[in-house]
Formats: sequence, C-alpha cells, structure tokens
Amino acid sequence: MKAYFLIFIMLASLLKPAAQSYEVGSTTVTFVDPDRNNRQIPTAIYYPAVQAGQNTPLAPGEFPVISFGHGFVMVHTAYQFLWLHLVSKGYILAFPTTEGSFSPNHLNFGLDLAFIITQMKIESQNENSLFYNAVAETSAIMGHSMGGGASFLGSENNDEPTTMVTFAAAITNPSSVQAAANVSIPTLLFAGEFDCVTPPGQHQYPMYEATASDRKIIIDISGGGHCFFADYNLFCSIGEASCSPQPSVSREEQQTTTLDFLTPYFDYMLKGNEAAWQVFLDSLQTSARIDYLMDWNTVSASIKKSEYELLVYPNPFRNEFTVEIPGPGQFDSLVVWNSKGQQVYAQSLKGQTLIQINTRPWQKGAYFIALVSEKDTVVRKVLKR
Repeated sequence: MKAYFLIFIMLASLLKPAAQSYEVGSTTVTFVDPDRNNRQIPTAIYYPAVQAGQNTPLAPGEFPVISFGHGFVMVHTAYQFLWLHLVSKGYILAFPTTEGSFSPNHLNFGLDLAFIITQMKIESQNENSLFYNAVAETSAIMGHSMGGGASFLGSENNDEPTTMVTFAAAITNPSSVQAAANVSIPTLLFAGEFDCVTPPGQHQYPMYEATASDRKIIIDISGGGHCFFADYNLFCSIGEASCSPQPSVSREEQQTTTLDFLTPYFDYMLKGNEAAWQVFLDSLQTSARIDYLMDWNTVSASIKKSEYELLVYPNPFRNEFTVEIPGPGQFDSLVVWNSKGQQVYAQSLKGQTLIQINTRPWQKGAYFIALVSEKDTVVRKVLKR
C-alpha cells in the first residue's frame, strides 16, 4: 500500500496544473492630474480578464500595474507583443497616449507615467471602477526610447514604483542622465548592441552609470537594434534605416530574448517569486544572447571614501588596464572583484606605482578594483567591453 501511495503522490505532482494564463481585456480611461492644471491623460489599459474583449470583467485576484511609455512619434499599439505576453502572465499594462507629436514634452510624459501608477491604485479602491480590488501594491514604470528616458524623469525622487525597466532608453530634455542620479528604485535597462538610433554607449550606459540605485542591471542584446523592442512602426523603421549598424538578429529573436529575461524579473520584483529570480540570474550568467552589467548590493556596498584617488586606464578596457597606485607605500594589496562579488585578481604591493593587469581571460562586464591597507580602502569601478 505504501508503494502505491508514493506512486499516487508522484503522479499527482506531474499532473499539477501550470501557472494560470489569462485572457486579455482592454479599456480606455482618461486620468486628470489636478497638480498640472487638470492635465488630461488618456490611457489605454490591458488587463487579465475572464474573457477577451473591451471592458470585460477582470479575472479574480490582484495584479501589478506596469505603466509604459511609447517611443518618439510612436503609438501604444506598437507594443502588442508586450501586452499580450505580460497580461497573460497576470499583469496590468497601462499606456498613456500623450506626447505623440513631433515636439513632445518629455517631463510631462515622465510625470504621466508615474501619475498613472498612483491613479490605478486609487481605482482599486473605487467601488464603481472596473479595477476595484484588482490592483496590487507593487508596480513598474517602463518605456521604450523616448518613453524609456521619460521613465527616469518620472522615477526621479519617486519611490512609488517598485522598479523601473527601460528599452533602448533615449536621453531626454531635461536630461534623463541627470535624473538618474536621483533614481533609487531597482532598475533594469535593456539595450541593443547594434542600436544606431540611441547607441548604448551614448544613451543607456551613461544612464546606467549615473543611476543612484544600488540594485541595477543593464542587459545588452547581442546584435539587437532599436525598433525591435516594439512591433513594426513606420516612423521608427524610417529612423533606423537611415543609420548603421543594422541589427543582426530578427525582431522575433530580440523580442523573445527580451521576454525571456523580463518575465522572471517581473515575477520576482512584482510577485515575490524567489525561484524566478534564480532563473533570471542563471540566464544572465549562461546566455550567449546577451552581455550584461550588474550592481546588486554586492561589492559596491563596501566602498568607502578615501583621501586618495585611484586612477585606472583605459576605462572601459579590453585586454588589459593599468592602475596608478596613489600614496606609494600606503597600501598593502590590490584586489579585483567581478560584479558578482567573486575575486578574480589579487597582488601584494611593495612600493609599486604602476600595475599592469592582463584581462584577456575575464568576461565582459563590471569589475571593482580595491587598494587595501589596515587603515584605508580605495575602490574604483571599471568596465570590460
């Protein structure tokens, strides 16, 4: 009998239903912000529903809200791949349809994105709202290109969103790089290696480096482009066709890669799924489809201020770099960690003023160089390309 019981338990576990998949409902709401002269914010919303269609009832449960900003002169319908996938996984996506002209106001767009998150939570408390008791406490502010840069403007000095995610974020006016210095929420940036519209080295990496959050990641999709973070859009395609390099992956491949990382990230950040976080981390470390940098409460938490300045060049580097040792004789050793907190190099110092380090075996990514003594520690972050 015991053997039969064990077999029954095993069969039951195999027959356990998979995570629920939801139908996609849709509606439009115009929010009004009284703090900006009653600014009207028409918003297209897609949500988990009992059946597909417009204004159909929501499925039972509470769902995190993701407020998404479109790219320059793009429309929200260009992101159908995104809402079809995420809504089916149990997320509400809200798209403000503001600032679609050739002269958009980036700051207003960013404030729209942040305002929608607050208003959706208010909708959840309104008995007359379609979203009554349906909105979770967790949320994300998110966007592509202009909308990605605007997400920084909306997240500046704002901890209402749980996390921020951007696709090929563009530097805005006012500057999203300057705003990043006041963004403290966990942040995930996606970039495309062959994005010629907002080249990562001129747009996403400066934002990443400037972001104040001690939990931030940038994922650079190998061969990826700018417009493939969306479905086909004429204006985006015209812009991308006029520059180079061109993407070396297909739109489907880039979107699949994006969703493969985005889904477990949201499942962890917005739903608290620890197993999803491990899937995300494992994929970061093993995927041949991406490069990445990650500062996530690792070595950076131990950085101290010092009277000495550590000079490292070139930075970024490829196969080697040189370290100038300040205060000869003041430090005992030089240590290098990778972004996961693993030591990759160590050397005792005996009065040297210059150290050259061969980095050919190292993987691309961020590293932390530390000069250590009993009284002081100097740390410098460097990047291998």
